Formats: sequence, structure tokens, C-alpha cells
Amino acid sequence: MTFGQIWPLWKESLVLFKWNNLKLFFLAVLNNYQRSVKIVVKNFWWLLLGAIIAQNFVFGLAGGLHLFLSFLFALIARPSIERKDTAYFMTYLKKFPGYMLISFFFVLILYLVFVLQLPGISVLSFILPVLFCMSLFFFFDVKNSFKNTYKALLQSIKINVYFFPAMLILMAFWYMIASIPAISLGWAAHNNWSVFPTFFVQASVLFVTYLISILPFSVLAMYYTKIKHSHHRLFFE
Repeated sequence: MTFGQIWPLWKESLVLFKWNNLKLFFLAVLNNYQRSVKIVVKNFWWLLLGAIIAQNFVFGLAGGLHLFLSFLFALIARPSIERKDTAYFMTYLKKFPGYMLISFFFVLILYLVFVLQLPGISVLSFILPVLFCMSLFFFFDVKNSFKNTYKALLQSIKINVYFFPAMLILMAFWYMIASIPAISLGWAAHNNWSVFPTFFVQASVLFVTYLISILPFSVLAMYYTKIKHSHHRLFFE
């Protein structure tokens, strides 16, 4: 696709930020986020509890659980007519190896850039989380295979190129929201959690932090759905 073909898509992507469109998009995001939080609290509280306990007592396990939570949050925020309960989660658990492959790909990019001391690591840390999340939404919508995992990565790059202005704004929003949990957890861990007087207070802070982490997934899930319906041929045919 030439720049002349991409340019109209760039202009179209900014229509989202007209007040009436943005208001509707914002309401859709809030609705998705509210439903996602309810589902996580109702059906997967035990996973949050495990992550909270690991964060305090088994820190080595916490990283693995956080990776699992990202899989869960993307799966729950993803728009679907299916009933999102434990059975839904178990059905999609077969996609976890593909999720790990996608995760490994993005971690490898950051690792190589860091080790080789290539310029642009700050830019990549800004872009890659959104690419990662979008690739998950594409991956969840196709059959489970190595080929489709690869295609999901390519599709996430395409959506960021074709709708770059809107994606850039959404990246900034993702970074702003995602930095809240990152900063709060990092600050608490740096102080060895001594800033909180009791385990109950620590657990409460972590619980709220995890729930805030769902919001960026809801934002991108709604934009993915919009593009999926308005430009289905561009990505799925």
C-alpha cells in the first residue's frame, strides 16, 4: 500500500477524536471496562489473590502471574458474544502457548535493542505494549496455529501503520494509564512494602492497581472492534 492510499486512512482515523465520536467511544470504553472489572472480580478473584500473595512473599512467581494476568485482561476486554466465565477462560487457554510466543517476540526485540545499545529503546517501550495488545486481539479472533500467530503480529503492525495518528494518541493514553500501576508497584517494591502498615493495606493497593491495569486493554479493545467492523476486508480477507 502506497502513502497515497494510507493518507486517507490517517485522516479518517482522526475522525474518532471529534467530540461526538469521542464521547461515544469513551462511553463504550467505560462500559467495556466496567463489565471487564466485574467479570475479573467475580470469576477470577483467586488469580488476583495469588498475584497479590506472590508479590509480597514469592516475588519470583509474581512475574509469571503478571504475564498470566495480561493474557486474562486482554481476553476479558476482548468484545465477544460468548459468556465470559471460567469455562470461557479454559476454552481459550489453549491459546496461551501462542500468547507466550507473541510475548517472547516482543521481549526479544527489547532485549536485542538494549544489549546492542541501539537507539530508540524509549520509543519502542512506548510503541510495543500497544502492538502487543493489538496482536493478541487479532490472535484471539483466528484459529490456533503458528501461521496465525505470525499473521497476528503482522496485522498489529498494519493497524498501527494504517491508522497511525489515532494509534499514536491511544499509545499516549496507554502509557499514561499503564504508568500508574508500574509506578505504584515499583515505588512500593523499592521501599520493600514498608510504606504500608499491614498486609491488608498492601493487598488493597495491589488489588486496585490490578483493576486499573484493565483500562488500557478496554481502550484498545474498543478501537480494535471499530476497525474490525469498518475495515474488515483490510485485515480479515
